Amino acid sequence: MKKLIIIFTAIAISGSVFSQKLPNNETKTTVATYDGYSDIAYFFTKDLDQSTIIFEKIADDVLKKYNLTDKKYLKKTFRITYHVKYEKTSSRNNKATTSSSEKSFIKRLSIMEMELLEAYENLD
Repeated sequence: MKKLIIIFTAIAISGSVFSQKLPNNETKTTVATYDGYSDIAYFFTKDLDQSTIIFEKIADDVLKKYNLTDKKYLKKTFRITYHVKYEKTSSRNNKATTSSSEKSFIKRLSIMEMELLEAYENLD
C-alpha cells in the first residue's frame, strides 16, 4: 500500500509539472534609452530601473521612421510599445530561458511602435 501511495504521488507531481502553461502573450509600454544593435538584436536601457531590455524584432514601419543603424539615435530616449511572446524551449540548457523546476520558456520581445521623446532629452 505504501508503494502504491508513493507511485501515485510521484505520477501526480510529475503530471502537474509537465502540464504547466506558458504565460499569456502581452503588450507592454516602457520608456528606454537606445544603446545600439547587433546582427540579432536591438539594445535599450529602461529608464525606470536601468535594466537592459533586448528586442529581437522591430516592425518595418518603425525601422523606416527610425533607422537605428544611424548613430544619431544612440543615447536617445523613446517611448516603446512592444509585444512579449512566450515560447516553449526544446532544451533545458538554453541560457535564455526562464525556468522554474521543469517549466522552461523563452521570452521574445518585438517592438510594435516607438516614439522619440525629444522633450525628455532636453531635461538633462
